[in-house]
Amino acid sequence: MYRESPIPARAQLPEHEPTQQLFCSSCQRNQELICQILSAYLPDEDDPEYQDRYEHAEEYEQSLKRRYPVVCRSCQVKVDQRLQQQSHLGFRARDCRGGR
Repeated sequence: MYRESPIPARAQLPEHEPTQQLFCSSCQRNQELICQILSAYLPDEDDPEYQDRYEHAEEYEQSLKRRYPVVCRSCQVKVDQRLQQQSHLGFRARDCRGGR
């Protein structure tokens, strides 16, 4: 009745990302916490506090990031290395396509 999907199973897909995690458990916890707090920050649009909170949302987000750093020094080194690797791979890919 159903044909087999032409997309290979995940285990068969080529691995493009290194399996090493970029962020430690503390950074991951802080990132999740900030997302949870921000998702509850804005009230409904008809709430009297909505406009004020909306205008200060970016400032509030920055204060949360100062309170709960999203990247520690150790993880920042790994992030910078990953970005450098991806940037290098991107340049190589463009070179293969004729410099586009």
